[in-house]
Amino acid sequence: MSSSDRVLNAAVLGATGTVGQRFIVLLSKNPMFRIHSLGASERSVGKPYSQATKWKMSELMPEEAKNAVVKNCDPANYAGCDVVFSGLDASVAGDIEKSFFEADFAVFSNAKNYRMVPNVPLCVPVVNTDHYALIAAQRAALGLKKGFIVTNSNCSTSGLVVPLKALQDRFGPLKRAIVTTLQAISGAGYPGVASLDILDNIVPLISGEEPKMEEEVLKILGGLSQDTSVCTPLDDLRISATCNRVPVIDGHTECVNLEFANAPPSVEEVKRCLREYTCEAQDLGCFSAPKHIINVTEEEDRPSPASTGTPEMACRSPWPHSRVPRVPHQVHTTCAQHHPRRCRCQHPQCRVCCQEGPPLICITRLWLLCLRLECVAMPLVVLLY
Repeated sequence: MSSSDRVLNAAVLGATGTVGQRFIVLLSKNPMFRIHSLGASERSVGKPYSQATKWKMSELMPEEAKNAVVKNCDPANYAGCDVVFSGLDASVAGDIEKSFFEADFAVFSNAKNYRMVPNVPLCVPVVNTDHYALIAAQRAALGLKKGFIVTNSNCSTSGLVVPLKALQDRFGPLKRAIVTTLQAISGAGYPGVASLDILDNIVPLISGEEPKMEEEVLKILGGLSQDTSVCTPLDDLRISATCNRVPVIDGHTECVNLEFANAPPSVEEVKRCLREYTCEAQDLGCFSAPKHIINVTEEEDRPSPASTGTPEMACRSPWPHSRVPRVPHQVHTTCAQHHPRRCRCQHPQCRVCCQEGPPLICITRLWLLCLRLECVAMPLVVLLY
């Protein structure tokens, strides 16, 4: 169904926080959605949204949100809503999201609470939309007609699984992945990391981040049980993550070592695989589906957080450098992924401003991914937008 065929009434929970604000910005740009209700904590209830929140987005507050009266997060107050986007903090998200689900609402959650529940889809829109088949099992368990919970992944996970999915589908299973992240401070939310901790420094541990990344990759790249009632995470991929916070405002970088179970592909085979990778959202013609999932380029000064602000920066001069990995069956990668808290180019047709993911799948954030692949002879760079 095209975006012109229907408009869905959307509610945002946790609307005054930075995740909720991002939901509001994205929903205001998407013709499939109408902002219907905004929910937050008791201290904001009854106030016009413009007075209840400290707006942190670079974009102006959408007009349709300014005068909306903030509600408490009780499903009884959201009659007429077709879909609920939850930007609630994990400390309160569990019970509130469950109450909306049990009240027969479609819930899309940014929180971690239900990500690893076996019958809850943990989705990256360009990777595993087949996991939406789990929704039927959720509904059957409670006798619901339209309610469900779908979650998005941790930020560092979402940038990694896209190229891994492409490579896994084309060349067979991956045996091992070792990941070291250099994560921007915007990923910590507002007010974020204390200045004395991050200025001229690196924080060598992001609490809880490493196990989340290791577990989520296996679930996202895994399959479903025969009756499609639960997810079956990969059991033949060994993944180890080390996560660091660095003094960069936007854009996570990941240094990744991959080992294939079978002989690794050639450089040209990898390039072709990444260029040809497509997703269901493209086939369906979703409003916010990317034109290309992965753009391949071969530049020496990529990737970096500063270089992934716009898709135009992905395709430049050839990369003269080459290196042969010393260990067989391995691919060495560096990923730089960028979520659009700001658009650096301000060009009216910049895809960074408007292409944040397929409707009704995950529109929390857009990840721009640069992947440097050093495989057999010659490295390459790809940009996901």
